Amino acid sequence: TNETSSSSSASKITQTSSFGPIDNYIVKALSVKDTKKFHWLLLCLTISCGWALHWVNKPEAAKLFEFLNLLLKLPDRCILEERILNEAVGESNKAMLNMLKEDQGRPHVWKALNISLEHKTHLEVIEKINRMLNKLNSQSIKVISIVTDSEGAYTAA
Repeated sequence: TNETSSSSSASKITQTSSFGPIDNYIVKALSVKDTKKFHWLLLCLTISCGWALHWVNKPEAAKLFEFLNLLLKLPDRCILEERILNEAVGESNKAMLNMLKEDQGRPHVWKALNISLEHKTHLEVIEKINRMLNKLNSQSIKVISIVTDSEGAYTAA
């Protein structure tokens, strides 16, 4: 069995006969780098399992992570949603934009949109494409080609 004792700085496990030497190293506070990785892994777990972000606020989730490491604290749903998710999306977007800017001409699909419900005529489709091109241009992204399937818009014209 394990017993916990609290101090003002942190909780720790008191070793008993059922624990081995490695158990002395399991409970540790995370560094800033480790905390960032932990938050990234939580986000990946949440997305890959299709869970709503509020799972981190469930007492059962907190108990599991407390069992794994008394010093491991789950972020609140708001923090997971606002700060951690926004940070991850921002880093992902930055990496994608850098890849596109430094590209040597390899084809990439950066954005695929279904605009069939938004636009009825070929003129509306052209306007939408021009807006997209202007946005990409303002980000210094070179567009080599655009593939469209706007048969409905052209038929209606």
